[in-house]
Amino acid sequence: LNRSPSHIPPEDLSSLMGVVVAQLRALLGLPPVPHRSHSLVPRDRVLCLPAPDTAFTLWEVDSLVRRQAAGAERNSWASLAALADVVTCLPNILLTHQITNHVKASLALLQQSRILANQNGHVEGAARAATSAHAHSEAAFFHHSILSLLYFPGEQKLAVYLPLCFPIALTVSFRFLSETFHYIRRYKKAN
Repeated sequence: LNRSPSHIPPEDLSSLMGVVVAQLRALLGLPPVPHRSHSLVPRDRVLCLPAPDTAFTLWEVDSLVRRQAAGAERNSWASLAALADVVTCLPNILLTHQITNHVKASLALLQQSRILANQNGHVEGAARAATSAHAHSEAAFFHHSILSLLYFPGEQKLAVYLPLCFPIALTVSFRFLSETFHYIRRYKKAN
C-alpha cells in the first residue's frame, strides 16, 4: 500500500469514525446505533433518522441533558440531607450566614429546576439550575467552619489535650504552691 501518512481514504476514515462514535456513545450512556442488517423489523416498516453531521440526534442530547439535570438534583438533595444530619448530630455547631445563604440558594435553585423541568422546552435551564443548586449545596456542606468541626470536634480536642496538658499543669501548679509556701516561710522568718 502506497499511502502517505497524512492522508486516510474516506472509506477507512468512515469505519474508523464509526468506532469512535460508538465508543463515545457508550461512554455517554447512549445505546449503540442499530445497523440495518441487525434490525428485527423489516426495513420498509421502520424509518431510522440518523444524525448525519453530529452522530447524536436532538432527542438523545435532550435525554443526556435531562439525565444530567436529574443527577445534579439528586446529588444536591443528598448533600443537603447530609448537612442536615451533621447539624442534628452536632448540636453546638455554629452555622454562618454564608452557609445559610448557600442552603437557601440551593433550595431556591432546586425549586426553579423543578419548575423548568415540568415546562416543555426548558431542559437546559433546568439542568443549569440543578447544577448550580448542586454547587451551592456542596459549598454549604464543605464550608471550612463545618469541616473544622467534623474533623476535630470538641470531644476529640479534650481527649487529645487533656493527657498532654494535665501532667504539665499539675507539675507547674505544685511548683507554684511550693514556691509560694517557701516565700511565705521566708517572710515570716524575716519578721
